[in-house]
Amino acid sequence: MFSRNKLVVLKRSQLEEYKRKSLVGHWVLLKESCEDLPKENDKSSKQGRRYSSAGAASTRFTTGNVTIRPGSAEGFLDVSGGGYLHAEGERFDGGPFDRVNTVNADDNLLRLESFHTFVSVRRLSLRRNHLKSVKPIDGDLAETLIRLDVSENQLNPDDIYRLSIMSKLEQLYMLANNLTVIPESITNCHCFLSLKLLDLSDNYLSCPRTFYVLSTLHNLQVLNMSNNRISFIPYLLMKQARY
Repeated sequence: MFSRNKLVVLKRSQLEEYKRKSLVGHWVLLKESCEDLPKENDKSSKQGRRYSSAGAASTRFTTGNVTIRPGSAEGFLDVSGGGYLHAEGERFDGGPFDRVNTVNADDNLLRLESFHTFVSVRRLSLRRNHLKSVKPIDGDLAETLIRLDVSENQLNPDDIYRLSIMSKLEQLYMLANNLTVIPESITNCHCFLSLKLLDLSDNYLSCPRTFYVLSTLHNLQVLNMSNNRISFIPYLLMKQARY
């Protein structure tokens, strides 16, 4: 059992040993292809490194290290920049993974559903993972996640609705994706029940009705829509509260 009074860092060798004992999940590392590096000509090309599975070695790696902050039971997992791809069928639960509260997984080839077996993750960053879509999330992640960053990917309007069913989500960052409209399906009373901050900057939104759709998110406090294609902001009537 880990002490809460000191820094605990699990080295790669220790995680390998833990994996052998408990069948804990692992990651697959893909080699970066030089000819597959992005060109600086559009939004998607500015989303960081690209990785190719062509000729990639089948060497498997553990998640590197899980850091337990001093005086805290919460763990931080950093797997950013490694070009990692989630291995199908592997679970990331048990032992130190149950204490992971924050995950930085930027600059990889990971999917949101790769983290559905983490039981305590509250903050997750998946910037520049070449995400073209997301699947509806179930399991523990849907009940614990309060902050999600999927910026600088290639997500589309349908993905906004798929993320809206995460009832505990309070902060969502989707800047620099392929968002052209906000789906009216999110006006459903079961969508984005807890959302307080929404960043949709640097997309392709142009329809003034976007503001009406977003006005139905009654807990929303911060909205960033800079660098879109909105030509004017319509006048919206505030609903009078009754006491």
